[in-house]
Amino acid sequence: MCAKYHFLHPGHCKYFPHVYYCKYQQACVIPCTAFSRLHKRLLAALLSFAQIDLGTETVSPLLYCDCSLYEFREFVMFRGQGRNLTFDFQYFHVSHLSDTNFQTWKCSPHRILGRSPGSIFHLNATDFLCENNSLGEFWPRQCKIYTQPNLDNVYVDCFGADLHEIPQGLIHLNSTSAADFVVSLESNSIASLVDCSDGVKYGWLHQVTKLVLSDNRIAVSSMELERFLSCLISVKELYLDGNHISSFPPSLTRMNLSELAIDNNPLTCCGSIWMKSWLQNQKDVVRNAKSISCNNKGERN
Repeated sequence: MCAKYHFLHPGHCKYFPHVYYCKYQQACVIPCTAFSRLHKRLLAALLSFAQIDLGTETVSPLLYCDCSLYEFREFVMFRGQGRNLTFDFQYFHVSHLSDTNFQTWKCSPHRILGRSPGSIFHLNATDFLCENNSLGEFWPRQCKIYTQPNLDNVYVDCFGADLHEIPQGLIHLNSTSAADFVVSLESNSIASLVDCSDGVKYGWLHQVTKLVLSDNRIAVSSMELERFLSCLISVKELYLDGNHISSFPPSLTRMNLSELAIDNNPLTCCGSIWMKSWLQNQKDVVRNAKSISCNNKGERN
């Protein structure tokens, strides 16, 4: 169950017996499926008789910021636009529908976006994701592919998918422009990296603009890491924190990154001398730069 509707008159509930598990009651419970695209007009009609309460400021949002909710929001905003909304729905004449009917409606953006919950009418279109697995091929079934409304951005979420290697896969981007292509492989058991020379299996590495490999078990040599980094010709954000990497190659400095995370790796001082001055000049790019340290023979420097 997703929410309770408080009807202005108890008798109104009888008009919706297939949606509500109640009859002739003042508070009725609506199943989650009623928030789908197919029920937009039904929900709009209900709002003439009831006010939806989805919780208070202290309660976590019950809704995800997905495309069904986005379409319903657009439906309300487009038809209302700050004015009264009037249209016919079966026996009813629906009016007075605006965003004031949804004051307690909040949704949680997908974790991959890294954004906080908010009112559905105050969030941006970029806070909503639509599952669209048809854009990819050969990805592990645990991974989900998302797009954003009216944008070419693509997100592949393999968070905590029990992966033991970099996944193979194809992605069909709708645009050759500077669209975001984000792949999250965070919190898996990946220990090694791959050779991207096979453009069929790992061609997505050339396309990805943000790659999250945080909290895995990656333990590779500096040379192996250098070969892998050479694959990432489009990447702007790279997260390698929380792994078992002992040294990074100097070629890291030649990557045009807007954000880099390499903290929480057991760096050796011998292999990381070159990084000291570089980190001092990259504090705006390298996350937690001040906390990055090296360790030789159990001593931190």
